[in-house]
Amino acid sequence: IELELSSLLTEREVIPAVLKKCAESLRDLEVWHKFSRNEKAMSCADAARKRTRLGHVGIPLWDELKTFLGEIEEADGKRQLFLAHCRGDRELDFEKLKAVLHARRLPERLNQPKASALIAQYGTINPFTTAGEEVTQIFDYELNRSLGVPGTVMTNAGDHSWAVEFDPGELVMK
Repeated sequence: IELELSSLLTEREVIPAVLKKCAESLRDLEVWHKFSRNEKAMSCADAARKRTRLGHVGIPLWDELKTFLGEIEEADGKRQLFLAHCRGDRELDFEKLKAVLHARRLPERLNQPKASALIAQYGTINPFTTAGEEVTQIFDYELNRSLGVPGTVMTNAGDHSWAVEFDPGELVMK
């Protein structure tokens, strides 16, 4: 992991713990991936403009992965965390999420104190953020098919200036 990320570090920079966690999750899942750096990005649209892939800066918004960290109340009253993933140019359908998750009410965004406990803040949540936690992950069906070349998506790697590229269909199959 150190070798994979070290070429992207500036002098005297250390690998952030959250980035190591992301890299370890990808390694453990045996999912092909590629890390890169970009200017600080705070949203999917912002990130898509700043991602570097195939020698160019900027990717289509549909190639940026949008992830929503939420919480639902199940029928028995138990609270359950979930991550819902879709392409960056899509909107999540909370009625469908409610049905799929068998929730009493519409899903809610996880409040910041709870998200911070998971080392997650807006713009840094990804499918690997909560590795080791009991979190349900929901992937939009469109992530199982590629939309053009190269057929991958990009998202943050747990930090606003680090990115990771991967094949979402490969991840969904895990």
